[in-house]
Amino acid sequence: MTSAKLSEIRIFLSYNQHDREYAERFIEEFGGVWKSVIDRGVGACMAGIVVDGTADDYVTSHVRTTYLRNTTVTIVLIGGCTWSRKMVDWEIAATMQDTPSYQRGALLALTLPDHADADLPYRLEDNLGDDGYAIIRPYPTDVNELERYCAEAIAQMDNPPNNSRPLRAYNSYCEADQRRA
Repeated sequence: MTSAKLSEIRIFLSYNQHDREYAERFIEEFGGVWKSVIDRGVGACMAGIVVDGTADDYVTSHVRTTYLRNTTVTIVLIGGCTWSRKMVDWEIAATMQDTPSYQRGALLALTLPDHADADLPYRLEDNLGDDGYAIIRPYPTDVNELERYCAEAIAQMDNPPNNSRPLRAYNSYCEADQRRA
């Protein structure tokens, strides 16, 4: 993929609410380079029930059409408790869902600077590796590095995704969340 095409990428940013400052930093550092950065994670800054349903296909379809529509790459910011959030799991699952209306997107995880050893969302972990659908990289130092990461993630889309886990029904307890609350 050429740099000219990379400028047309639409990024969806997925993160735990406690990593909001990193999401804002990401948008400040990289937002002007891309076609768009969509920072409206499911439940981020939204009150009430966002998705009213329990069937996995319904939930992922709703997330895909409402939040991920027309995005090319979903970037998951990996912080201390990202693994525990059901909505991050839903966003990852919806990214890998291929429907007649919406093609699945690439999946790129970025470890936040102070969370290099953080646990990963299980669905993301299922899709890492040489033949995996997703990639994980450290938080980028500049636009060129982020462009390279996105190109690598898009190339991984040739591998079949593993979206076999049931969706998370609840958030899990995460001690780091409690310390920041």
